[in-house]
Amino acid sequence: NLVIAESERSVPFPIRRVYYITNLQNASAVRGRHAHKRLDQYIFCVSGSFTLDLDDGDRKQSVEMNDCYHGVRLGPMLWHTMRDFSAGCVILVFADDYYKTDDYIRDGLSHSLQGRIIPPYVTLLRIHGPFLFGTTEKLVEATANLDAFTPVVILRLRNMTAVDATGIHAIETLAKRLRASGRSLILCGAMDQPSKLLLQPRFISHVGSENIMPNIQAALDKAEEIYQSHHRLAS
Repeated sequence: NLVIAESERSVPFPIRRVYYITNLQNASAVRGRHAHKRLDQYIFCVSGSFTLDLDDGDRKQSVEMNDCYHGVRLGPMLWHTMRDFSAGCVILVFADDYYKTDDYIRDGLSHSLQGRIIPPYVTLLRIHGPFLFGTTEKLVEATANLDAFTPVVILRLRNMTAVDATGIHAIETLAKRLRASGRSLILCGAMDQPSKLLLQPRFISHVGSENIMPNIQAALDKAEEIYQSHHRLAS
């Protein structure tokens, strides 16, 4: 059978790199175990089969890859793992950019909600994609009624790919509003570019360096500390 893939037609982006993986006879082998900051890819199983595990930080999905006519799009910030390879398995991938080591994210599991218990005193919010002028209104709308929020709000920034002065101001404003209502804001998981802006003195004065955490588990631990501290003061 003839199978054709065309750049920006059947594959919805310019193809700048093509690679394939063979010699996967070891059924217990595991490949992948990473995400990308910006890279967009399409993955196909052109021979045999394997299982593709996906995790976007909120949801998990496993896909049985055994049809060479259909692929799965692996967008930015999507943790993916390949396992359970059949004999003769061949994996083909189209990518929209060249290989760049600094585009890899290999610590994604520390940012995933899977398997974590979210306590009743915590509200989770997430920013996905660039948080720039023209997009900050979504956060304003989502936090219009603070009475509906729990004592501690965790704002997850792992999927925030960029932020500008407008985005920084929106987060500062949220921190001030929450503090005025007797609530606390914790930020977690910011990538390199956003995290540098979050460490500016003005921003720190609004949020507090002690409330900027590297990942969701550290943020949950900090939330428990804040909640227990408020309970001790109340009693």
